[in-house]
Amino acid sequence: MGILNSLKRRLNYVVVKPLLYNQELADAYSGVSVVDGKLKGKTVVVTGATGGIGRAIVKRFLMEGCKVIIIGRSKEKLNGLQENLLDIGNKVVCITMNMQDANDVKEKTEEILHNYSFDIWVNCAGILKRMDRFPVFRSYPQQDFLEVMNTNLKSCWLICRLIATYMKANGGYCKVINISSICAYAKSIGYTGYGMSKAGLIAMTRVMAEEYQEHMAIIGIAPGSVATSMGERQFGDNIAVGGNMITKHIGMPEEIATLVAFVAGDIALSGKTIIASADETL
Repeated sequence: MGILNSLKRRLNYVVVKPLLYNQELADAYSGVSVVDGKLKGKTVVVTGATGGIGRAIVKRFLMEGCKVIIIGRSKEKLNGLQENLLDIGNKVVCITMNMQDANDVKEKTEEILHNYSFDIWVNCAGILKRMDRFPVFRSYPQQDFLEVMNTNLKSCWLICRLIATYMKANGGYCKVINISSICAYAKSIGYTGYGMSKAGLIAMTRVMAEEYQEHMAIIGIAPGSVATSMGERQFGDNIAVGGNMITKHIGMPEEIATLVAFVAGDIALSGKTIIASADETL
């Protein structure tokens, strides 16, 4: 403990606990459009909709006057989210999708492409699984690695490929926003599979934006530490100490959702990934 405390002092380490969700905080991000109504009437698809960031993104687009198609693994959670959003708007459609199952991803994505006309697709589904710090990297279970890669990268690749193919064949155009992570850039021991999956998402975003620029704008966002249940499950009360990252700010899901709404109206950013992180060392 003496060595750890000494390191903390040298690094000006600040222990930060995630902000607790409360109505006052939620109200700070609600009630008004952050893009001057430019998204009103648009149809948006959000995967991973029942997670912390996904839920905030869904709420933000509903506040902007959009119709939102919400995607998640659990029908029960989707229905619960839909019910909780009735006070914002009733323009919500629920679709279950298992990101671990390539056939289900293909079937449900094609169903959406043929039955709904959407303007924006947000890939927000993601899992972290266990960390590989204890034991070290070489002992990280292969099954955990494959599940992380399938959910975080392969499913997004399948979805984006299907969207691009459909838009090109039908002369359509849409925007895709991929939620990556600061772990794609950070030397974050303990996040090998997660960091690799999110780095792959950034590379895919860059390449697809070039190949399909006539039919889709594709943009990435890489959040830093965010106060969500996924972070709490991994790190407990202090999610700031995950891996080797040192942070002085824990972001809120609503902050990321606001950024998503901003970039949804900007095709000039296509191919780029925005790092949405404050005071984190990479």
